[in-house]
Amino acid sequence: TYYVDMYYDKDADFTLPTAMKTSCSAKVMTPKPNEKMLSYAQSLDKADAPPEDMELGNYFAQKVTLQCQ
Repeated sequence: TYYVDMYYDKDADFTLPTAMKTSCSAKVMTPKPNEKMLSYAQSLDKADAPPEDMELGNYFAQKVTLQCQ
């Protein structure tokens, strides 16, 4: 899994294309990592890497859920 560094300040900052707006809705979910996870991530330098099964980016990445009918 790869995570892209981008961020929506407000849910309204993410918009659907006009053609999708009538049949789909979107919800932006922003994670709230705990202090322990924040400290761990901040302790890593560019040469460090967390274990693959940890999926560190999952603790910080926003997710957009699309629901279409």
